Order: sequence, then C-alpha cells, then structure tokens
Amino acid sequence: MIVALVSFIIVAGLPTNIQVCRELVRRVRGWRTEPIRHHRLTAAPGLIFCGILAFILLGVFFWPVKEIANYNYALNVLGAIVALLVLPPLYCWCQAAGEWLASRRRWVRPVFLCVTLVIAFVVQLRVGLAMQVAPGWDASAIEESAFGVADGSMRTIYDFFPLYPNNLMLIVALTRYSQTMLAWGIGPDGLLYSAVVLNCVVLTATVLLVYLCARRILHEGAAVFTLIPAVVFIVFSPYIPVVYSDTLGIIFPVLLLYLHLTALRVTHWYWKVLLWIAIGAVTAVGFNLKPTAAFAGVAILGVYVLQYLLGRTTQRRQKLKVVVVVLVTTMVGFVGMNAAVWADIRSQSYIGFNVAENTRAVPWTHFLAMGATGMGAFTQSDVNATIAISDPAVRFQHGLDLYGQRVVQMGFPGYLQFLDGKAVWTFGDGSFHAWGEGTLLAQKDPFPVRDPLSSDIQSYLWGNGDNYAVTTGIWQSCWLAMLILVAVPLRVRTPRLLTSPAAIMRWSLLALTLFLLFFETRSRYLYLYVPYFILLATLTLDALRPKQGSGHRAGLKPTADTSRGQAVAN
Repeated sequence: MIVALVSFIIVAGLPTNIQVCRELVRRVRGWRTEPIRHHRLTAAPGLIFCGILAFILLGVFFWPVKEIANYNYALNVLGAIVALLVLPPLYCWCQAAGEWLASRRRWVRPVFLCVTLVIAFVVQLRVGLAMQVAPGWDASAIEESAFGVADGSMRTIYDFFPLYPNNLMLIVALTRYSQTMLAWGIGPDGLLYSAVVLNCVVLTATVLLVYLCARRILHEGAAVFTLIPAVVFIVFSPYIPVVYSDTLGIIFPVLLLYLHLTALRVTHWYWKVLLWIAIGAVTAVGFNLKPTAAFAGVAILGVYVLQYLLGRTTQRRQKLKVVVVVLVTTMVGFVGMNAAVWADIRSQSYIGFNVAENTRAVPWTHFLAMGATGMGAFTQSDVNATIAISDPAVRFQHGLDLYGQRVVQMGFPGYLQFLDGKAVWTFGDGSFHAWGEGTLLAQKDPFPVRDPLSSDIQSYLWGNGDNYAVTTGIWQSCWLAMLILVAVPLRVRTPRLLTSPAAIMRWSLLALTLFLLFFETRSRYLYLYVPYFILLATLTLDALRPKQGSGHRAGLKPTADTSRGQAVAN
C-alpha cells in the first residue's frame, strides 16, 4: 500500500518535479549572480555550514554508518531519491491546502491544527505506553533518582551527579513533576509512564512551534508541509520513551526562534523588551538543560545585531541605542533566570552535596580529549582516568594534555581525516543512535507491556524488533533527503533562502557542527535541532517551487523577512 501511494505521488507530481528540476538547474547556473539578500556577514556563516554539510554528505554516501541500525545503503540512497521525488509535489499540495485554510473562516485553521496535534499526541501516548522501559544509561540515573526522591525511597540522588552537575536542573524538574503526579494519585509504578507523557507533551508542542515558525517565515502552506517531516522525526521519535535532555530540550531552539519572530512583528516597545527578556530567560533554561541549546540564542543575537548595525534605515546613534537595549535586556533575562535556576537547585536537600563547592565535576577538557579518540564518543577508560584525579586543576590539565597527545599522534592530515570520519558518523544516522546507549539490546524482551498492538509497535521501534529495519530505513531515507535539501543553498542563492531566520538556523547548526567535531559526539546530539533541519528543508522546497504555486496567492500576506529590510525596520 505504501509503495502504491508513493508511486502515485511520483507519477501525479511528475510535472511539478520537472519544473522544480528546471528551476534548480537555472538557479545553479546563475548562482554567482544571485543577490545575497542580507549583508554577507550574516549570510556567510550559513553558507559555510551548507558547504560543510555537503562535504559530510559525500562521506555519508560513500562510507555508510554501521551501527545499531545496520542500514542497507543501496536501499537507503534509493529511498532518499524517492523522497526527493515525493516531497516537491507534496509541498505543492500542502501549499494548496494552506491557501484553502487561509481562505476559510478564522476558526477553521485553529480547529485543523488542534485536531492534528491531538491525533499526534494520542499516537505518541500509545507508542510511549508500548515502549516504556528504563533506558539503562544516564537517563536511567536521572529517572531513578527523581522517582526515588519523589516517592521517598531515596533521601539523596545518585553519586553520579557531582561528576555531571549539568544534569541537576533536569533532576530537580523531573523530581518536582513526579511529586505532582504522586499528589494527583499516580502510584510509584506509574511514574515512568507519566514521565513519558511529559516527553510526549514537549514533542507535540515542538510540532506546533515548527508549524507556527514556518507560517511566520513563509506561509500557511509551508506550515502544513512541516507536519509531514515532523510526523517522521518527532511524532514517531526514536526517543519517545527516553526522558532526557535530548527530547525535553528539543523545544528550546524552535521556541527561541518563534519568540524572535514575534519580537520582530510587535510594534509596542514594551512588548519588544519583554520578548527579548524572554529570549534570554529561555536561553538560560535551555542552556542548563542541554548546553548546545544556547547556540540558538547566541545566533539570534548575532544575526539581529549585525543585520541591524549594517542596515540603512536609521541613524548610527539610533542603531547603537537599539543594539544596547537588545543586548542588555537579553542578558538581564539570561542572568536572572540562570541565577533563579541555580538558587532553586541549591535549595534542594536531596541534592546531597554542596553545589557551590563541588570539586568533583568533570571538566570540559575531558570531553575535548574524549572527542579525539575512537569515533569521538563516550569512552569509559577516559572517564575512569579523569575521575581518578582528585585535584581539579590537574584534572583540567590532564584533559588538555591528553587531547594534545592524541592530535600530535595522528598528525595534522590524520586529524583532519579523523574529524571527517567523526562528522560522517555523527550526521550519517537517521535514527540518531537510538538504542545505542546502555545494555538494553542485550535483553530479549525488556518491555512490561505485551498486548498485541504493543508487540506490533515494539517490532517496528525496538532495536531488536523484527521490523526495526523498516523503520530505520524510512528514517534514514528521509534524513538523507532532508540533509540534501538543507545543503542546497550552497549553490542556490535565492533571496528566500538567505533571510535572517534562515541565517539564525544555519548559524546555530554551524556552531553545533563545530562543537561536535571537537568535543564528544553522538548522532543523538543532533536531535535537539531537528526542527531547524525541517524548517530549512522547507525553505529550500519553497525556493524551488513552481512559480504558479506562489505562497502569496490567495491573499497570503508576506511574513518576517519577505521584504527588504523588514526585520531591520522592526
């Protein structure tokens, strides 16, 4: 049935694909003469990211990843080609659906969105019910500590957390959530599933924010289209049962982008100030949950400040005044929220150690050294060597020395080759290394729920499931297609691909890529920014769409960055 549906879409969408190919060839041939919509300083980092991603993709295609998802790369490459043939006609049909929604009464769009989100949430709840299981790695330490403190079976959290205090905010939040669930009558045995429900709430809210951002950046049709990749990667997330910073943190980059787009649209100065404070506060929360989430907040500030200073709409003194106000208000939000988070953490007696005087924390140099061996992933021997050093200064220097020794041993050409292989390993897994952590795969059947429907779900989403290869094949094919679309602006320089929201997303992904190149990495660490990959792929499809399918037909109004200097004027 799926094959027949895909075949129908390809055949029915053949005229659309021909027009898209013609447009792509025309754009590629004329890429040197295409105007860069905003100043080169804001566009350049994003184009550098596209170049790096294109280079990584060459490695992904020629040196396939062999991990938990043992991909059949011939089929996956074919699947990516099929996805690239299916997506343009789907985009045009979604665009028509968006125009229809925009032409209906005002209540139609909210009802459509609510029904869609409710269905997505219910599906995730059912998948989460079937897949609920203690993950067996860091996420399990967090869950067990939070649940134990909440139900009174533990007085303090595990001794794991003085080593990794970056997890403390998540511990406090999950403990408080679990205490609330117990107060509402959920028994201790139901805390794991209640945590999975929290995951589903966050993932569904992320789908909503992706939709709203696409609507702000482009139009209603583009927003409708984002639901398709969102179903593949977010609704059927590989990490629905894993309550950890990767899933709970996925909302922060796209929430920051939405707040920024809203700040550009509002006219009253006090709303702008409040929104910039909110951007700083959300960045602080995201940073304490997953440090790489802060890249989105930094990118928003960097792009906005550069674009504003380099614009021509106001006098220099006025520009400086606005930039100072934006920087100060954002920092007020960040510093204030960060102080509040850590004050709350220190006030919890179950933490079990003095956070301010903790000298056992693993330094960042440890992750730098660990990122220069093997595939740049977790290495137990490195952890053992680091935590065996009691002096924090010696521990810090040990990481630097070990990193230097490993780089010197490889030599400069060897280190570059190592970084290339590391990048391919990180970006080349569309399942985001699901089930690759811990020891769950050594168990034959770790799931407590075994009804027929749950067994079917497990067969498709469990790493040892009979049909898991089908699911990973779909993830991988769609992921490769999406990465290709994200890299297209390297040679297709249309104004719609070089707007400030696009620059913000590419700046964030460039920072993430460079961070993962040099520090500890996993494909899982990319999952936080899946919404940005979805939005950037959507931008590419919109830029290559047939002209008669213009998103501004049927009275659709242009949104942020669809006219020159609009973001600067705001």
